[in-house]
Amino acid sequence: MSSQPPCPSETSGEHEGPDEPVALPAELERARRQLTPLLEHTSTCVHVTDLDGRYLLVNGPMAHKLGSTREELLGRTPAEVFGPEDAEALRAHDRDAVDRTRPVEYEETVVTDGERRYLRTTRFAFRDELGLPVAVCGISVDVSEERRAREALIRAEARFRGLVELSPDALVGGTPSGRITLANAAAHELFGYRADELIGRHVELLWPERSQARYREILGGILHDRPTEGPSLRGEYVLRRRDGSEFLAQVSSRWVDTDEGPISISALRDVSERDRLEKLLRSHADRDSLTGLLGRRRFEEELTAELARAERYGHSGALLAMDVDQFKSINDSLGHRAGDDLLRAVADRLRGRLRESDVLGRLGGDEFSALLPEASLAEARAVAEGLLRALHAEHFTLAGQSLPVTASIGITAFGQRNVSAEALLMEADMAMYEAKETGRDRSALYAGGGHARMEVRLGWAERIRRALDEDGFTVHAQPILDLSAGAVTRYELLLRLADATGALRRPALFLPIAERFDLLRAIDLWITRRAISLLAGRGPGGGLLLQVNLSGLTVGDQGFVELIERECTAAGVAPADLTFEITETAAITNLDDARRFASALRALGCGVALDDFGRGFSSVYYLRHLPIDLVKIDGEFISDLARDPSDQLVVRSMVEMAHGLGLRVLAEFVGDEETLALLRSYGVDFAQGHHLGMPQPVDELFGA
Repeated sequence: MSSQPPCPSETSGEHEGPDEPVALPAELERARRQLTPLLEHTSTCVHVTDLDGRYLLVNGPMAHKLGSTREELLGRTPAEVFGPEDAEALRAHDRDAVDRTRPVEYEETVVTDGERRYLRTTRFAFRDELGLPVAVCGISVDVSEERRAREALIRAEARFRGLVELSPDALVGGTPSGRITLANAAAHELFGYRADELIGRHVELLWPERSQARYREILGGILHDRPTEGPSLRGEYVLRRRDGSEFLAQVSSRWVDTDEGPISISALRDVSERDRLEKLLRSHADRDSLTGLLGRRRFEEELTAELARAERYGHSGALLAMDVDQFKSINDSLGHRAGDDLLRAVADRLRGRLRESDVLGRLGGDEFSALLPEASLAEARAVAEGLLRALHAEHFTLAGQSLPVTASIGITAFGQRNVSAEALLMEADMAMYEAKETGRDRSALYAGGGHARMEVRLGWAERIRRALDEDGFTVHAQPILDLSAGAVTRYELLLRLADATGALRRPALFLPIAERFDLLRAIDLWITRRAISLLAGRGPGGGLLLQVNLSGLTVGDQGFVELIERECTAAGVAPADLTFEITETAAITNLDDARRFASALRALGCGVALDDFGRGFSSVYYLRHLPIDLVKIDGEFISDLARDPSDQLVVRSMVEMAHGLGLRVLAEFVGDEETLALLRSYGVDFAQGHHLGMPQPVDELFGA
């Protein structure tokens, strides 16, 4: 007998099989008797077949796995138990085992009870004393679950790789040492490498050289503190393409445990375009679009930061506030394009005279400011004089004309006292007004509390802000007479604000201050909402028509039109009950903006009136280009109409022209009956003035 271990049997030496008795060789029978307890208490499947393939021995676990009993299996061949393909494979393994001198392991599969099972079987031949094979023993382990798990893993990996390839994001996998093990098509496209050029390379290939040291520290950190849940790395990093170009990528990495060990899967998305747009938006928010200088918000941030540095390190510094002299006259006479050209040119000249460390901003309108870090007061005065000389150096060419331009500059210092950015700007502003009021084209130094006039302005600015916050304005309404109907059909709303003594003051006093402190738009919004509230109080069909004045700053603000629509809808007010007055100067100076603005108002249903018509009479040509309903003749032509033949000629001509364009005409400042009679004879549609009705508080007039 060979040295192969005996294969025990659990049957008797003789057994009645389906055809003829089958018996174990004597030595196998003896071994079976000795090992029976062990065979019955193991989970391993054991069987013995003769050289014809008939089962001579089957232990309990083997019979159970095959879905049968020992009695049903003994004496049968695989062909009688399994399908032909499985049976032939098993017999082939038996024949192969007989031909070998050592045990051989096989991967086998059989179907039992309709379920396919996978077995890992070690087979070897029993031999007699002459070395001839007499039987084949098989020891099997059911690896079905393992096989199914492996197949599921393969399928999952295939699905994963499919998803990886389909992912629009670049996916890169790597080992803890940084070697790339996975890269999808999007990664190849993003970085410009072929698949075989990335796999096996170190991830440093994708890092800019200047960032490699920092990125190694980051990689080392996430290896040391590898989280078991959630992303191990998330953020935005600069990466490098094959051609050397760099881009900003959004990176999210996660560790995944695999049979080969942990790998890091990183999803990468090129966010360069988003970053560019965000920077552009930030630039627009931080910088004045006209001049490219810092805008007010960013300038104030820079000033606040510099004040903090000065306080911390004991530095000094100075702030300049500058206004272009007579800018409004230039803007009104030559148009806003020329005004814009002037502001750009002034900005360029100022930039050219400042140090690289200085900060220049345009705070609004023709107001510029310069921050001079670590500058003494004497140095600041020298800088201011240099800026004035820069403006004097040569005339500015505007709308084909060569014009001298000057400025007024206010100077204040910081570093020796605790002061806020807002307070410092006010100080520089007060000093600048001192320069204006003492002759313009000069600089002035802030000298503490000696600026009474500016203190008054600041007081009014605070009063306006408080009135906006607390509904502190008083609204009067003046009646407008329909001359054809002989009845009051509409009212103009007029704003009033109480001074420190409680006396109501007219807009001519406080609106210039509101403009200076950028409060006009807020006032326009307040009076518009008040008008809508008054109309809502009368209810639908209340027969109340209101006219509201808008500043030139609001003209062109399409968002204001959208706000009117929302407010009217919410209050249940018909937009047709509102007419908005815009000044002729604002309309002509910003013709394109005014045209779009008026068109949007009329599309909404509101009326549009051109106020102060005739003040810029040389521009009457533009009437035909503006979508308006009503022309309001400037009061200067009406107040002395009964006694001035030239005014009569001008007014008659304006009425004829407006009617010829299909527009209605309103005359203001009507002070007597004789003037009213002339206006009727000219065909004027509406009249307004103290002779017809004084402004009255809306609370009294409408019971609001």
